[in-house]
Amino acid sequence: MTVSAPGVGHSERAHRGGPTCAQPDGSGFLCHSALEQDPEPWRNGTLDHHAGRSGRWRDLSPFRQKSLGAASFIQLTLAVAAWADLNHRASCQVRGPKWCWAFAIAVNFVGPITYFFWGIRRPYR
Repeated sequence: MTVSAPGVGHSERAHRGGPTCAQPDGSGFLCHSALEQDPEPWRNGTLDHHAGRSGRWRDLSPFRQKSLGAASFIQLTLAVAAWADLNHRASCQVRGPKWCWAFAIAVNFVGPITYFFWGIRRPYR
């Protein structure tokens, strides 16, 4: 890992030698020379290069790839289990309309967990 003074070298590492490397403050924002070369980077697809984030799977570390894969697997498993439970459960055993829960389950981790903890009517013991 390269250590440098504050404001020096930050933009070089983040922008991979792009037109933003000469920024004196090292803020990471597009400088005027970058905007002169490409006045609309968000439209031309070059903004990712200037921001230093490509968002590609191969650019992630193996740990992040495994973490993202595990989180995706858990999220999909929860959603499939909740949809299967909702499909087999009678309407009188569900709080609210089943179609609303079908959409709510699609919301990240929150939907299936909310359905299992709050959406199912349980008999009183």
